[in-house]
Amino acid sequence: MKEQSNIRRMLLSGFLVIAACAFAGASCEKTQKKDPTPVTPAADAGATDAGSSKPAEVKTPKAVGPDAPAIIISSGLKGYTEPCGCTLDIMLGGIDRIVKFVNDSTELYPAAAMIDAGDLLFDRTEILEHELKQEKARVDLIVKGLNALPIEATVPGQRDFALGTEFYLETISKTKIAPLGANAKLNGKQLAGNKLIDLKGTKVFVVAAMDPTLFEGVEGVELGDADVALNAALKTAPKDAAIVLLGQGDLKWVKDRLKAHPQIDFGVVGHDPRETDQTDLVGNAFTLEPYDQGRYMGVLKLNLVGPGEIANARAASKADLEKIERQIEHVNSSIDRLPPATPGEESPMMVTLRERLDKLKAQRLELKNAKLETPADKNWFIWSSVPMEPEYAVDPEIEKARVEYNKSLKALVQAADRPIIPPEAGKPFFIGTDQCATCHVTQHEFWKKTSHGKAWSTLEERHKDFDQGCVGCHSVGYEKPGGSVVGKFVYDATLGDGPTKLEFTKDLTNVGCENCHGPGSMHRMQPVDGNGKPQHIKLEGPVETCQQCHVPEHSPRFNYDNYIKMITGEGHELRSK
Repeated sequence: MKEQSNIRRMLLSGFLVIAACAFAGASCEKTQKKDPTPVTPAADAGATDAGSSKPAEVKTPKAVGPDAPAIIISSGLKGYTEPCGCTLDIMLGGIDRIVKFVNDSTELYPAAAMIDAGDLLFDRTEILEHELKQEKARVDLIVKGLNALPIEATVPGQRDFALGTEFYLETISKTKIAPLGANAKLNGKQLAGNKLIDLKGTKVFVVAAMDPTLFEGVEGVELGDADVALNAALKTAPKDAAIVLLGQGDLKWVKDRLKAHPQIDFGVVGHDPRETDQTDLVGNAFTLEPYDQGRYMGVLKLNLVGPGEIANARAASKADLEKIERQIEHVNSSIDRLPPATPGEESPMMVTLRERLDKLKAQRLELKNAKLETPADKNWFIWSSVPMEPEYAVDPEIEKARVEYNKSLKALVQAADRPIIPPEAGKPFFIGTDQCATCHVTQHEFWKKTSHGKAWSTLEERHKDFDQGCVGCHSVGYEKPGGSVVGKFVYDATLGDGPTKLEFTKDLTNVGCENCHGPGSMHRMQPVDGNGKPQHIKLEGPVETCQQCHVPEHSPRFNYDNYIKMITGEGHELRSK
């Protein structure tokens, strides 16, 4: 019984790693065989909605309510050039789509500008040496996108300094963006604390501050007390201006700043914002959270007639909204209980549930927009958090640059010519799934039919098989001794010596047995012990192993019980205790 329990846990844990690798990755998409842009109406007029045979609807930006100026807000782009797209829940974003959406949106308002709440360049705080060339090439693409956007101000984020303050300052100098930070010095130079944006008479006073706890140990970044600095900066704010805080801190930190400075009208959450269109009321101020990785753009529409409080124009009944929210929550929980799906591969039930979810979200938006209170003689605002869905068009010039970047990765990697990390003496190393198949034939045949057995092809189809942000979750033994490195996933190897010496071609593409059970070299040579029990192999693995790839950004509906069903089948059954 105990052995069966161990095997069951092993299978469960193994599934998670494989599923994670098949479905995660910083930039991979498996929905189309052309280069990775989900649906580009201008370039692919015959594209269809996922799960439907009808042509995809071409979406265009829309303004809500009467004419008024607008500020478009982004937060936490994190250097994402395109959506991951491995599952239906993450088919949002893309630098080429953002550029087109924002520039089209500015035409909808009497006046418009854009501001950013930081973490523009990177998705982590440390870049390894072998990643430098790719990361710098990707930043060059991001800079092209930023220069095509009307961004007037940003606040440096914790992740922006992954390559140091000098690199950040040099990069931001290539754009038209003013970095702000009332309490910040970069390399000894004080940043401007605020900027006044005049939208044809509607004044927006943008002030920025950074949470010192996020930047501890970052060389070249010196932060003072945020509240002291904000007090000084706010003294220069015009009385008839809307005051917007770009807060490089989390939701709680931003709320604390709004409590300490009641003259501020809006606080933008710059560090790890939630996926929500909710505005939390703090005194007379409101929090704003455009979700990160470029998946949502925030639009703040303003009608200012003079000094005083700015009211939320969305006056929908709280009870009515809560009723719809409960229905949305119920449908979401039902979707969570189904196996994950990619566009075009959904079950009929998944299609039905997602159609229901879309209708409920449309009803929620309609309810909010139907009860707008926008008197011409009062200050009001309308906040919209707009998902960058595939149906929005992309900017052709930025799209071209993105495609060229993807295709350049192979040459960048080959020029580096990184060596395989050698096996450690006396320890097992990775041998590839084909070697496992010499004994586990039935299991291997089942595995080939799963998404995990086809994980590598999803990268090849999208020119991502040399992308260091993707390959690790689509391969075996990445960056581990006797495993693989970018550009070297198939190579000749030797196992054993003397009469038992085995020469073979090691294939570490796709997500295979060793992702869950560990390196199999010793098990391959001596699979069982004197009692006939498996040895030199893991029969179980921790869930934490799976979560190395199954991060919320790429697997938002990750459900342990559901995902396991996708890799357990003939010869690899899920066993009960």
